[in-house]
Formats: sequence, C-alpha cells, structure tokens
Amino acid sequence: MNTEYKNKAPIIILEIIGIELNINLKKIGLENKSKQKYCRLFGEFYYCGLSLQGHLILSEKSLNKIIEKLLIIIVSVDGNTMFIELANPEQEKILHEIKLRAECLGDEEFESDVDENYIFILIEKK
Repeated sequence: MNTEYKNKAPIIILEIIGIELNINLKKIGLENKSKQKYCRLFGEFYYCGLSLQGHLILSEKSLNKIIEKLLIIIVSVDGNTMFIELANPEQEKILHEIKLRAECLGDEEFESDVDENYIFILIEKK
C-alpha cells in the first residue's frame, strides 16, 4: 500500500482513453450544487506517486481548458462517450504538463498492482 496517500493532491493525466459528456453526478453519489454540466475522463493518472487507472470528474468548462491545449483525434463515438487518441507524440508531453489538483472519492489507500478504477474529482479553481 502507498503510505504517501493524500485525499487531495496534484494529479497528472498520463493518458485519455475516452470522454463521457453530461454525466449524472447522482449515479456516482455526488450532488450537483451548481448548474454546470459535468464530464468524465477515462484514462490513466499519476496520483500520490502511483500510476492508476480511473475516471476524472470535471466540469465542461475545465474539460474545454484541457482539450483546447491538445490536438486530439476522435476514434469513435458511443452514445455520449467519445473515444480519443492524441494526434502526435508531442501532445503527450503537453498533456503531462497540465497542472491539476484532484480529490479521490473514497477512503481507500492506493495499491499500484490492483486493477481498480479509481474515481477522482477535479478541484476547480474559483
């Protein structure tokens, strides 16, 4: 187990596999106290010293700030989920340099060898 575990910490997006638009926060136990729409990034994240598979919940506004920095290719669409790839290797470096903070939902400590999907929620700047 990772003893470096923190509930709120910097997070780096290592890979984006897909983006789900207009998610229902109630389905994952969250309350939407604003009129914002939320999205979910599926991928791999670097959090608390570990590379973890998971989901990052963020507002459409925050998602737009991230994807406007990247060149992406939409590979396929399934309902409200887009599966994407970065257009070239330079985009991966740009993605890794985006500064974000997130909070992990749940109280568990992280294990790098466990095949789990952790759920993170972006800490939005006000």
